[in-house]
Amino acid sequence: MAGRIRSDYRDQREPECMEGPAVILKIVDLPKDLDKDTIHSYGPDSFKLHRFPLPVPGKVLGLVGPHSVGKTTALKVLARELKPNFGRFDDSPDWPEIWTHFHRFELQRYFQILNMNLKVVFKPQQVPDFLIGQSRVPAEVLERVTLAIALLQKANVYIFDEISNSLDVHHRFKVAQLIRSLIRPDSYVIVVDNDLSVVDYVSDYMYCLYGEPGEYGVFAKKGWHVKAGIEHYLRGFDPVEKNLIRGEPLIFELEVKGGEFDDGQILLVLGDNGTGKSTFIRMLADLLPPDQVVAVQPWRPNFLPSYKPQKNELGSECTVRLLLERKRPIAKMHSRFVSDVMKPLQIYPLLDRKVATLSPGETQRVAITLCLATNANVYLIDEPSAYLDSDMRIKAAMAIRRHVLRAGESRSDKVILAERTPSAKFATSSPYPRVTGLDLFLKKMNMTFRRDTDTFRFTPRVNILGSAEDKDQKAAGVYYGLA
Repeated sequence: MAGRIRSDYRDQREPECMEGPAVILKIVDLPKDLDKDTIHSYGPDSFKLHRFPLPVPGKVLGLVGPHSVGKTTALKVLARELKPNFGRFDDSPDWPEIWTHFHRFELQRYFQILNMNLKVVFKPQQVPDFLIGQSRVPAEVLERVTLAIALLQKANVYIFDEISNSLDVHHRFKVAQLIRSLIRPDSYVIVVDNDLSVVDYVSDYMYCLYGEPGEYGVFAKKGWHVKAGIEHYLRGFDPVEKNLIRGEPLIFELEVKGGEFDDGQILLVLGDNGTGKSTFIRMLADLLPPDQVVAVQPWRPNFLPSYKPQKNELGSECTVRLLLERKRPIAKMHSRFVSDVMKPLQIYPLLDRKVATLSPGETQRVAITLCLATNANVYLIDEPSAYLDSDMRIKAAMAIRRHVLRAGESRSDKVILAERTPSAKFATSSPYPRVTGLDLFLKKMNMTFRRDTDTFRFTPRVNILGSAEDKDQKAAGVYYGLA
């Protein structure tokens, strides 16, 4: 691996909100042997994308990888919105040369088909500009409109960049079903999403992408059947090239046992958008009083809460460091908090950034850390996975679990279901044991999850609607399978 060193000099002033350190050195390991496989470069010492996935007609291709390693770049090339330059940004090749180049990667046929003026539908990651002006429309509705525009068109190539942004779980899988309805023997369907369950559900095969965010991205040489591909991605190891996809595997932990709700437990609130989950959380945080209470005394929580809202409106010109210091001195943070929260959420590289300059995903990571850094009896966390890529969603979930479990001896989880009633109201159930609650929720969704004995740590996996596993589990009345 070759290295590149970047430096960033900043003024050493000490204002109330310190802007940053004097010198930052970042050493990045760059792949040496992939120059011949470079697909696109944005300029000298800029991001490079190496290798390329192979779309197959009649099947759904899923692309999985962390943010800023080239997924959207690859989609733009596949949509012919970006002409690949193979690293020759000063001497960009023309399309005939591009076709010849891709012949080595069995992609020539795909790009020649695109040259026949066949229609490509590209659903972008962001809501289109002509919809952004609808400020009174919720983000979820705008996302659904964007998806509907793509799904309703007749095309030869369908490309979807993030289908789960702003959508609740119910609509995510409804959209996934509609995407699978686009499959024809001569159609290409390509999907990128950070929700691994969605990719598992919608895709027939997939490619993993890894690299250094903002520096380079590398597609695995081989595309895998989606079942095997997600397992390789979770393990963090490419068995074909015998190299690491990431520094450590992503491990799902699930521990269930009976008992009353107590210290160290995690309650999961499940339900569609608009069923009152956020309202319920705000009431627990003592930010919204109930209209009426069946009790002698007015209801007030008898615990000290720490609350992370659904919308992270930190909105400060101060640095992340200063925000955290208001909760607890960073130098005096317990080593467990550092190892359980700060490091997995990659907070240290953000410490001297102004909050206003953070991306939505970075803001989410900071908001979760601020919530967990607060001394409290109960942590109320609304939508912790929004804007996070699949890697970071798992790390955030594990950071929350580890931090909460440090506070008590009990380790059993429970599920609260939020549902609409026929009168267009919502109701939250009493806590169910985890498996029982998930089983009830999945039954309502008409979905089944399995945990195969040959998968990594019995990771829950979503079954395709109508598949043999799906039918067998429904016939047995088991929606959240244990084996």
